[in-house]
Amino acid sequence: MPPCEGGYKEFEIGKLFDVKTSKSVDKNGLFLVDKDSNTVQFIGRTQVNNGIQGYTKRLHFAPNPAQTFSVIQIGDKVIQYRESEWYASQNIFILTPLFPKLIDTNIYIIGATNKALLRFNGGYNDYPTLNTLKKLRITLPTTSDGNIDFHTMETFVKELEQECLSQIFAKNERTLDCYLKAANAADTTLTNEEKKAIDQIENMRTTFSTIAAEKIFSVKGNPQLNKENFIFAENAEYPYFTRTVKNNGFLGYVKYLDEAHKIDGKVLAVGMLGMQFFYVDHDYYSGQFTKSIRPKDFELDEVLALWFISWFNQSSNYYKSLLVRDFEKAFNNTKITLPIDADGKIDFALMRMYISAIKKIVIQEVRERMAKEYAAYHQVIGETE
Repeated sequence: MPPCEGGYKEFEIGKLFDVKTSKSVDKNGLFLVDKDSNTVQFIGRTQVNNGIQGYTKRLHFAPNPAQTFSVIQIGDKVIQYRESEWYASQNIFILTPLFPKLIDTNIYIIGATNKALLRFNGGYNDYPTLNTLKKLRITLPTTSDGNIDFHTMETFVKELEQECLSQIFAKNERTLDCYLKAANAADTTLTNEEKKAIDQIENMRTTFSTIAAEKIFSVKGNPQLNKENFIFAENAEYPYFTRTVKNNGFLGYVKYLDEAHKIDGKVLAVGMLGMQFFYVDHDYYSGQFTKSIRPKDFELDEVLALWFISWFNQSSNYYKSLLVRDFEKAFNNTKITLPIDADGKIDFALMRMYISAIKKIVIQEVRERMAKEYAAYHQVIGETE
């Protein structure tokens, strides 16, 4: 606990708040909608998402006012701060502060009240009533004249926030540096060759050709099996590719099954639901409705794949508008613009150099953005202290 001039004293909730029982609404009778400027939060008896279970249009009675607190009576017995107006389900109290409405003070009050609420630990058979909640005592710092020391609470919370944020930024920076070192990507200084590649591509100082995808890729449906056919394991070797657009399209990793269903890697893979293209370097297995996009006369790698993925994903919404059976024809007719070398062939070397440069630029932008966010936070903290 932070030091204070008057020491720590107990205060009754009823002396700090106007405590009432919130008018309840049955969630089953509500039509929850997306959040906008005309909606009101609906609060349920849960700690998840700060109790917010959705949003509703204004009802025939006024919502609970903003800058108040809610306390759950049954189940998760916690206090939560309400920045905006809110409706509530059954068994929720509303606490209106009788003290200055200071955000950082609120965080301290929440911590002290949640600690006091631990005395109601008997599940649904031991819960606060309106009277017992008013009589519940929380411990707060005081000034030399015995009043609540709001300044000490604010200072303590700000220092704690700053320390936590510093640890988060430091951890994120260490994590990023470790990842970049492992990927041999820590150096973000552009070489002369990379600078030249950017100039050639972005300023059109090289020859380009626009060709149909079918000239350099072939589409093949994947042998498919449901996930029940595989053994998933944390250290398994083979990716299991599905129609998800998360985690590079992988639902997880599976153990070797057989050769008949195994798909050769170093291809682009696409699911017929999300129509997002991913590069799969390793041999893999697949779920339903996925296809492999295999290069015809060149070997695809992670770097070159980024160029083609960016082109094909631009057409994702178009592909999704078609029937699955029409995908291959539409893909084959997709036009790709590529740099051409002096011999009239696709300039893969220039493409690799350009992608290498772009990766360095993006990594450096991430580092600079993290530094700016950290500096901006400290500036705000300094201005409010």
